[in-house]
Amino acid sequence: MLLDDLSYKDTLDRLLNIRFQLIHDTIHSPIKGADHPTSRILHQVKDIIMVIRKTMIQANEIFTRNENESTLIESYVSSFQQTFSIPSSTTNGTEIPNQPAVTRLFSPTSDVHLVMRYLPEAILKYTPQFEPAPLLPHGEVKSMILAWLQKVKYYIHDQLPSMMDSLDTEGQLTKIKNKIWETLYEDENTVRGGNKWQTSMQLLLDQQYSIWNSMFREIFIEKEKQIIDLGFIKLMEQPKFIIEPLLLNYSQSPLKEHSEISVDVWPPVASTGYNLLTLPSSSSSKEIITFHHALSRIAHDQVDILIQFQSSFDTLLDKLKQDIDTYTIPYENNLFQCSFDSVTIKSYFEDKCFDAVMNYTSGLKGLLKKAVELTDETKVNDISIIIGRLAKNIATLSTQLPKTLKIDNDTSTVYALYSSIDKDPKYAIIQNELMDVFHEAHTPWLNYLNRVFSKSLESILWTHNWDDQCPSFLIWESELLLIFD
Repeated sequence: MLLDDLSYKDTLDRLLNIRFQLIHDTIHSPIKGADHPTSRILHQVKDIIMVIRKTMIQANEIFTRNENESTLIESYVSSFQQTFSIPSSTTNGTEIPNQPAVTRLFSPTSDVHLVMRYLPEAILKYTPQFEPAPLLPHGEVKSMILAWLQKVKYYIHDQLPSMMDSLDTEGQLTKIKNKIWETLYEDENTVRGGNKWQTSMQLLLDQQYSIWNSMFREIFIEKEKQIIDLGFIKLMEQPKFIIEPLLLNYSQSPLKEHSEISVDVWPPVASTGYNLLTLPSSSSSKEIITFHHALSRIAHDQVDILIQFQSSFDTLLDKLKQDIDTYTIPYENNLFQCSFDSVTIKSYFEDKCFDAVMNYTSGLKGLLKKAVELTDETKVNDISIIIGRLAKNIATLSTQLPKTLKIDNDTSTVYALYSSIDKDPKYAIIQNELMDVFHEAHTPWLNYLNRVFSKSLESILWTHNWDDQCPSFLIWESELLLIFD
């Protein structure tokens, strides 16, 4: 046995336990000078990586042997049985003892070696009694190292996601990830070869080991997906939390006085105020642009509340699109599986965008159903038409929707080709769904017009005498003549 009745196996086990405790303390201890979440997490992850690297390299140096040579710890034990000094170098295969080992615990300026020189000879010649057997075979070292790495992986996967809860953008994740890649670049670059990490892991595990792929890659991918999910949840909730309060809460609704159902093209006769269609001066490009913008608003009935709703939709999509664009590939040769992960995340983003917009459309349909249940028929018509126009304008005017549905696609052709030959299929599906909302939204108004017209016609027919002077009779007869002519 060694000191404290430890075997070689117990010594390795103690080393691994101490290093695991160090990882635990790194995760749970505050980082001075790193108040920002990104800086704090980056410091913690880099410290964890350093602990793993140092542990593996030192375990290899201490507990593995080259061919028939002794391990470092076995060499030290053998030397301790002969002298109190630790061999510090080798000359022609002969180990040369240095000063006594205890002096290495103190600074060279403390002159402890002078004190050691004058100690009694019995102390200077003292050698501890070791029973070095049994030796630690390589297979057992390998299994212990693998078990420790797996334990560290489980612990990191359990703790790191909660540490990253404060991160809410892809940009923050990308910043942390790039710094981790910089830290691991030399170790992970197997093209160059010969670095200390690769050599140590090959001797310890008989294979290469990637800290990024094994410990962190899966966590970052899941966090990236979580951020995407949260962003599109906000989009899906817009009909409920942005549109519904303004449309269905009449004490605060802009539709209260029915002044927002359509754009006022011409001002009242007595008004001397602003005219939406003020004709531009032929020499003023600014006025021409303003006139064009006003004309576009009229053509699409873009009242203020409609512009507000569509702006909320497009602004959020633009924010999400810009955030995912920060997901870059800074290294060549796909060193950290960058290309594959980038394709995976972008595909996930596009799918979630499609699902979110479809749910947004379903939310608009739900608002239509709530509007129909109101007792005031005029309000039902106003609200339904606003919802329908919003759906139509998103389908036909939104510039952000096609860009977000297909991140790497040039969306100019979406508007250039009326044949829709090269239009993204998902975009076409969404457009059809939104236009269905537009058509469905006009059903209450059409039914209302039908009832009003029927009642008016019935009233006319019942209140007029059907003689040769009856307008209704003349119309009826003329229509019959046209039919049978």
